[in-house]
Amino acid sequence: MRLPWNKSKEVQLDLLDAEPGAAAAHQPVSPAPRADETSQNAAANSTAAAMSSGNDGRPLLLAVSLLYEDAHNPRTEFPEESIDELAEDIQQRGVLQPLVVHPADSDGRHKVHFGAKRLRAAIRAGLHEAPVVIRDLPADRYAQVAENQKRHGLTPLELARFILAQVDAGDSNATIARQLGMNLTAVAHHLSLLELPPALDDALKSGRCTSSRTLHELRSLHAHSPDRVQALLDSGAEITRAAVSAIRSAAD
Repeated sequence: MRLPWNKSKEVQLDLLDAEPGAAAAHQPVSPAPRADETSQNAAANSTAAAMSSGNDGRPLLLAVSLLYEDAHNPRTEFPEESIDELAEDIQQRGVLQPLVVHPADSDGRHKVHFGAKRLRAAIRAGLHEAPVVIRDLPADRYAQVAENQKRHGLTPLELARFILAQVDAGDSNATIARQLGMNLTAVAHHLSLLELPPALDDALKSGRCTSSRTLHELRSLHAHSPDRVQALLDSGAEITRAAVSAIRSAAD
């Protein structure tokens, strides 16, 4: 498949705003290998291209077999429908924004720092190569969250798991709040999502209620008035702030 930058002499790649040196990306990209080349040759050519390119921020093509996802990526949910939609778009237009990857490891493979969803969709679209930018920078998990939030926000549960992981790593709630642009109350509300009673956990995971504040308050009410909270859940009514206030008033 011919990628978009081969259609004209001008390269228009919109690199990640959060990454330094994005202006350096507006340079010609090495042409894709011929369609009749084998995957093995494509991988070898990609490795050679990466070695000759260096880590100067220029986009280049790498075989998808040389790319692997970051096991600590805060995004853990990849809905099939979303991947299919992106794969269909990639089939039509190619990968418009390069993945950001770390330098090759001892096996010649690159860990993806930004772009796990694009990688999955590119593979599903049948691409043998994908455009990447190699950045020799330490992993920044907060930057991964920020990048994901700009593209397609993390689910409340994904964000809650990330916050807990940072707490376990030694970050204070104040540090986490500052890094994520949240207030301390929001951090506490998200952490409470990891300790919901089963009925509320089902409401969260089904998407019926995704407000961390509302679920936090329902969790507190469930401890004192579980029957009233369960009645709301069983009723099929929308879980709103007004519904929560009604339960609180009845409990009082």
